[in-house]
Amino acid sequence: MPYVAHVARGQVLQMVLGSAAFVAACLWGIGFFGPNHPTMPAALAWPGIIFFGIFGLAWAQMLIGPKVRLRIDSGGIWCPSYSRDLVPWDAITDYRVRSAGPNVFIELNLADPAAHPPTGIMRFTATARINRATGYGDAFLPLIGTTATAFAVQQAIREHRNPVRGARRAART
Repeated sequence: MPYVAHVARGQVLQMVLGSAAFVAACLWGIGFFGPNHPTMPAALAWPGIIFFGIFGLAWAQMLIGPKVRLRIDSGGIWCPSYSRDLVPWDAITDYRVRSAGPNVFIELNLADPAAHPPTGIMRFTATARINRATGYGDAFLPLIGTTATAFAVQQAIREHRNPVRGARRAART
């Protein structure tokens, strides 16, 4: 049975509202709502408006975009934030599942990174060479704002990457 992680609507909505609050605070800092805030310089406010505005729109897109954010099955791993295409198991040489609080990240080392380039939002953030140089593998799959847990993702990868061993483990439990 495939493992599927969906959008965690409540968590994503909090991120959208948080981004909107920071944009509003920065707009207040430049005087959009009246006199300028005395302690917020415009040099900080404008980058804040741009940064939090872009991230707020990206979070809002998760609310209206595809509801499935990760699928792990016998064919491989599919994560639309990384690629529109499935990354098959034979292309994955190694993986790591990391978490920071409720946020889960999958790092994949690929046999041929050029064969599986990012085509989702990740194509704008980093290339495989930069990811590998900084220790994040060839493919970095962020699962922020999803129902994924590090334990469930790790179990799903173990079960589907090596189906024989995963079936034996499932039979024992």
